[in-house]
Amino acid sequence: MTLGEAKEQVLRLLDEYGGGDTELEERIGGLIDLGQKRLAGIQKTVKAVELDCAQTEWELPEDALGFYRLWVNGRQVRTPRRIGGKLVLPAGAKSAVLEYFRLPARVDDTTEDTAELELSESAAACLSYLVAGELLCADMVQDGSALLAIYERMAAELDRTLPGEGRVVNGFFGGRR
Repeated sequence: MTLGEAKEQVLRLLDEYGGGDTELEERIGGLIDLGQKRLAGIQKTVKAVELDCAQTEWELPEDALGFYRLWVNGRQVRTPRRIGGKLVLPAGAKSAVLEYFRLPARVDDTTEDTAELELSESAAACLSYLVAGELLCADMVQDGSALLAIYERMAAELDRTLPGEGRVVNGFFGGRR
């Protein structure tokens, strides 16, 4: 979904709920930025970066929401050593890959409407309800709680599995509880 498409969906919801005005429309971009970061915390995107093993200490990149995993010489390091917020590669590291949870790119007044939002299709569908609901609640003239309730239901159904994680199924009772 592009930024322009997200704005159109928000405006459509605002029109349906009777809360559209130009002052609200000016705040849409900033709320989309906050909303996509909020959704990135729910449905995490993992980015992998190959590290230069000549350097032994690494900080997380600027677009990192948090640390996920460290692979050294093809094996996962269960408890990576840290010094002052930096990851320390173990001795003998020939190859290293850092996996971290990535924040979406910032959306501001200069972001073109053609810019793609860095969310899954299902997370992007939630975004317009979140933004429209927050705009209506902030306006205090309209009640945006119905839109925020729809957002909460949709966000609760987002896929939260991470790469390398499997779903465990109870086979003892044939999958039934």
